[in-house]
Amino acid sequence: MERLRLFARSNRLRVAAADLAGMIPLMVVSDYLTWIAEAASGAVLDHAWRYLAARHGRPSGVEGDGNGFAVIGYGKVGGLELGYGSDLDLVFLHADTSATGTTDGDRPIANDLFYVRLGQRMIHLYTARTGSGVLYDVDMRLRPSGNAGLLVSSLQAFASYQQSDAWTWEHQALLRARPIAGDARVARSSNRSVARCCRARANRLRCATGCARCARRCARRSTARARAASTSSRGPAVSPISSSWFNTAFFGGPISTPICSTGRTTSASWQASPGTACWKGTRRSGWPTPTGRSVP
Repeated sequence: MERLRLFARSNRLRVAAADLAGMIPLMVVSDYLTWIAEAASGAVLDHAWRYLAARHGRPSGVEGDGNGFAVIGYGKVGGLELGYGSDLDLVFLHADTSATGTTDGDRPIANDLFYVRLGQRMIHLYTARTGSGVLYDVDMRLRPSGNAGLLVSSLQAFASYQQSDAWTWEHQALLRARPIAGDARVARSSNRSVARCCRARANRLRCATGCARCARRCARRSTARARAASTSSRGPAVSPISSSWFNTAFFGGPISTPICSTGRTTSASWQASPGTACWKGTRRSGWPTPTGRSVP
């Protein structure tokens, strides 16, 4: 552990010296710092793997020289934007699919338990304080279900969570997710899962955008008909249909930018004018309060 810390600190010092001397630009500085973290992560994984394999053996079903385990970097380390004091946003994945698989050593344990202990050992190697300090602070809150989830997830569980249960901000975080250490097969599988999730999310966003455009067009046409009826002598004025009705029908609630019944987006507080009913107030939580005539 001490040698790992000396390696990281000495190389960060070399980068800082070149940075202060103006020899390398800022983008190259972040690249070098990220590559140092990747090299250290690979060494941490190798050390933890050898330690656990000596105690419990290798998990069954692991092909070739791989370990069936990958470290996925998020945030600054995933986006090649690491700074001198940045922590590492990490997610651990394994490729074991057997519910009953065990290791092949003298003290066998279940495969999934082996990978959990592997992740715990890695965090210990990252964060244990020695005479040279800690290697890196580690943030594991971006894993599926956050702090309530498993420390190490299988590829299938990770893909299922991202497709069905992940929040929008978790999908946004996938844009910077990339493997930084571990088995190349698991890394390729995780990249495919991330790509499928991002494509599905983009398709849903395009569908929602089309529905929002349709709601705006319907609101504008309804307002035009109401205005024409209000100037006609055939009967009383017809109240225009608020676009919030369309937002409820399409989305189950208001969209991010409320639209008044005249078809304009309410980027500022609008007051009701004769023949219209606009919302007062924008971008607030919950349903806005109408200030004009009552609308359906």
